[in-house]
Amino acid sequence: MSDKLILVLNCGSSSVKGAVLDSTNGEVLLSCLAEKLHLPDARIIFKANGEKHTVSLAEKPDHTGAVEALMAELEARKLDKRIGAVGHRVVQGAEKFTHPTLLTEEVVQQIDDLSPLAPLHNPAHVQGMRAAMHKWPSLPQVAIFDTAFHSTMPEEAWRYAIPYDLADKYSIRRYGFHGT
Repeated sequence: MSDKLILVLNCGSSSVKGAVLDSTNGEVLLSCLAEKLHLPDARIIFKANGEKHTVSLAEKPDHTGAVEALMAELEARKLDKRIGAVGHRVVQGAEKFTHPTLLTEEVVQQIDDLSPLAPLHNPAHVQGMRAAMHKWPSLPQVAIFDTAFHSTMPEEAWRYAIPYDLADKYSIRRYGFHGT
């Protein structure tokens, strides 16, 4: 087992999925699913070594609370100091982000600025990114964009039959999702 681990976060519209992977062999050491976010019965389910346990998120039933609960679980399992990098799945990178991108506060703000294109997802991604960057400010954190996978489509595949000036002005195009 490697000393350095990779934390992967997928902050969705109403859930957070996460996994801690051994960087040498891809073995999943811990996974989690936070669900029912923004509801009174929000919870996060952790799975490790074939066993599951559930933690209530009632006191902070949002994405930040879920990521903080994950961090507390990592600390309890003494995995937090072994995290060597964090990967964040992001739905919408528009035409701005066509490759995996190292996170900085400026990049996170640009992802947040794209929220009108994915209003249920990008704000959630940003909450997860900020929580992880607060916890591990010196670790490399990378955003991987669903839209990047589809950025190489030929123009006839991504362009809609609307006036070009409107499409360009409002970033209206086929992006494609779930490419990661």
